[in-house]
Amino acid sequence: MKLKALSANKYFMENKKKSFLVVSIFFLIVLSISFTCSLINSAFVSAENTMVKPFVTASVVMAPDGKFFLPDETVAKINSFDSVQKAVPITFETTSYTSLMGNAGALVIFTQCPLQEILDDFGLKLKEGRLPQQNEYEVVLHENILRNKGLNVGDEFGDVVDEREWVMGRYTIVGSLTNGPMLSFGTKSYAIEALEDAGVDMSMHTIGVLVFPTTNIDSLNSDLSTFGKTEARLFTYNTLQKELNEELAGIQSIIGLVLIVVVFAMSVSVGAIIMITYSDRQSEFGILFAIGYSRRNVMSLICKEVFSLSLMCTVIGYGMSLMLLSLLDMLVFSPGGKPLAVYSLFGLILTCVVPVMVFACATLPILWRFRKTDLVAVIEGR
Repeated sequence: MKLKALSANKYFMENKKKSFLVVSIFFLIVLSISFTCSLINSAFVSAENTMVKPFVTASVVMAPDGKFFLPDETVAKINSFDSVQKAVPITFETTSYTSLMGNAGALVIFTQCPLQEILDDFGLKLKEGRLPQQNEYEVVLHENILRNKGLNVGDEFGDVVDEREWVMGRYTIVGSLTNGPMLSFGTKSYAIEALEDAGVDMSMHTIGVLVFPTTNIDSLNSDLSTFGKTEARLFTYNTLQKELNEELAGIQSIIGLVLIVVVFAMSVSVGAIIMITYSDRQSEFGILFAIGYSRRNVMSLICKEVFSLSLMCTVIGYGMSLMLLSLLDMLVFSPGGKPLAVYSLFGLILTCVVPVMVFACATLPILWRFRKTDLVAVIEGR
């Protein structure tokens, strides 16, 4: 007689109270790990968005350390590169931005060149208001900066208004930007005015330039890297990404190690709970053996049950974490100008490690014990 294939879900469906504890703990562990990883990843992404992402499209060359202005030879050399599409004279300040990693700096670029062309190059769109007028102390801020500071179009901005602000002076916010990197712009700068008041003819000097590539930003950065430290100070994607990676390397290593240890400990705990649950099913396995199922059939059933349980809890737990993160982002973080990176590759990898670890920690001891069990003695009650 051909025996019917054993169902991997039958036990859990018929013993809901017993399986509820295991499923609940497993589900919460997956949810917690995925949620925690996404929050940590959001903190790192937030730092990258303010420090690195603006320089994916263009690079900035500023006066070398110890000098106020770029040498004329440096400016001429920049314009001579074939990799340079245009070099826009600028100066910039940083405004404070409260990120998940603490206070960070977001760029506010000041230039007398047409702003609309620059916004188009960065993929930025005017969401509200208008662009700053020439020779007016006006700025257009990125919407995330506005939300982060609790400001609106029409408000005033600068250290004269708020002593905690890093940008010098008093500006009127005339518009907000969306999409693209977290950049803000103005035309007339108090820093430039201070130099002019001191008698400096700014039409004869350049503090810095915003350099756009003809095609490839890497080719541009390669040309710019030929400048020595006495010629220019470079802000490029390559250099800033390297600096950020170096700054975060220690933190990432410690957090990663902690998360791995937590995942291992939680997985072992769930595996132990599952193993205890299976210890009470020796008589059930003995009956299956008595009616004709082989030891291999029963061992296969155990593996299928644990695998099915692990897969179900992982999929539901990870899905719930994404839903919870999306909800928190929509209700809490994005309105505060700190959008979450809901999806995290590192979180997905660690989440996928959980069912593998649970499966190994649960099935290996169970199968080892099962191989040593005398099922005939179990049936006879010995």
